[in-house]
Amino acid sequence: MLTREDLLAIEGVLAPRFDTIDKKFDEVTQRLDAHDKRFNDIDKRFESLEFRVEHLESDMSALKYGQLDLRRAIKENYKKIEETYDLALENFGQIEESKTRLNLLER
Repeated sequence: MLTREDLLAIEGVLAPRFDTIDKKFDEVTQRLDAHDKRFNDIDKRFESLEFRVEHLESDMSALKYGQLDLRRAIKENYKKIEETYDLALENFGQIEESKTRLNLLER
């Protein structure tokens, strides 16, 4: 069995080694803390990017619906223009017919 003096001698031999190991663990802990900070910064950047992507997707969706509305409006305007053109042609034909009748009446 070990005496108190033996245990103190063992402690005296091992204590400096444990101190060295503790210092190395402290260094490793500091490195890991630095990595944690970097990872947290990266996470913040990814969150920012995710927000930007969601915002862009929202904008693109709104643009898509706006584009569909514009297409509908263009089609409606095109139909109205065609109707107006047809009416103008019909009126032009009636005017020409009326001129012809007036000329015949004047003779």
